[in-house]
Amino acid sequence: METRLTVISESYEGKRLYCLCQCSCGNQKRVLKHHFLSGGIRSCGCLRKEKLIKMSTTHGKSKSRLNSIWSNMKSRCSNPNVDCYHHYGGRGIKVCGEWLTFEGFINNLPEGYQEDLELDRRDVDGDYHPDNCRWVTRSVNCSNKRDKPDGTPNGVSYNTRDDLWKASITFNGKRKNKYFKDKQDAVNQRLAWNKEYNI
Repeated sequence: METRLTVISESYEGKRLYCLCQCSCGNQKRVLKHHFLSGGIRSCGCLRKEKLIKMSTTHGKSKSRLNSIWSNMKSRCSNPNVDCYHHYGGRGIKVCGEWLTFEGFINNLPEGYQEDLELDRRDVDGDYHPDNCRWVTRSVNCSNKRDKPDGTPNGVSYNTRDDLWKASITFNGKRKNKYFKDKQDAVNQRLAWNKEYNI
């Protein structure tokens, strides 16, 4: 099994023994010694990135999921003919310079990519940038939206039939609703759910 790490020094942190390693690509990485010995960590992260690039750009896989995510992200921000452009590029949302190429996108992916997750911006008014993006489930992605034009937070609405304010959220495929007479109570409930589910 290929390893690109060479131990430079070792140090304890509490009861844990860490190794400072030199990667063959030139970077250094600090790892738990048992992860190094077991082969669980074999590079500073460059090996995984190279495999992702190879998987996504060779053998006719230019239409891979990651390539699709990258291409759609760029289109939303730069192509006025895309239906949702007004929510992204039309509002001034941009793709950072390092993500303008697919290789740059792969090399600077946020941690935690899985095939069933979607790319989401933490700050919905911020640009597409590694520091502002994360991989989340579809339900979290759908919940992370801008407030309505009147300032009412996403997930809070007025039910005219019952004359009540509704707080709602969908998380991991399950929907929650609560009704309140006062708008602020509904807002507070939605904010509490956002905190509970880390949205």
